[in-house]
Amino acid sequence: MAADRRSPLAFVVLATLAERPLHVYALFRVLQERGKTEIVAVPTRASLYPVLERLGRAGFVEVHATERDSRRPERTVYRVTAAGEAEARAALLHYLASSERIGFTAALSFAMLATPSEVADALAARRALLESERAALLDGLAAGQEIGLPDLFQLDERYRVALLDADLDQVDGLLARVRSGELTWSREWIEQIAAELEGAAE
Repeated sequence: MAADRRSPLAFVVLATLAERPLHVYALFRVLQERGKTEIVAVPTRASLYPVLERLGRAGFVEVHATERDSRRPERTVYRVTAAGEAEARAALLHYLASSERIGFTAALSFAMLATPSEVADALAARRALLESERAALLDGLAAGQEIGLPDLFQLDERYRVALLDADLDQVDGLLARVRSGELTWSREWIEQIAAELEGAAE
């Protein structure tokens, strides 16, 4: 996505619509039910319209249908285009490979949009970035100690190292499970699970 579209919120909207066409009311409800509104900023249902407009201008989503019901206002149903599906997949791998936390957290629940091998490669790239950040922080802490900098002035760096340690631990565990085949998936399996869940909800 271009800089103005590659945001965690735009990614979450695109990835959710990649599952099935939805109108804004249903899209907002799905994001709420899945806890996505706690990860990315979606203050109101109306906040989704500008995102859909930008994604539409980019050719990633389009109008699928218009629902008319005498009991409700007219509702426009949106779906992803072929370009949108490709972009959702690219954005997913971008976030999984980055050191950015919000996008990474949002991307984890859409890992099935890529193959296990692609996810493993992206996680390995993220791990390298985190390890580099950690090493730089440790160098800074060591330099501070050499000049006698009081520990009080390095509390933030120590906190960031602790966060990176926890992050690396999680990534290592997930990467090991994907590479070993313990955690795996296929398009057919995902479609089967989706059908089962849809049937249970009826």
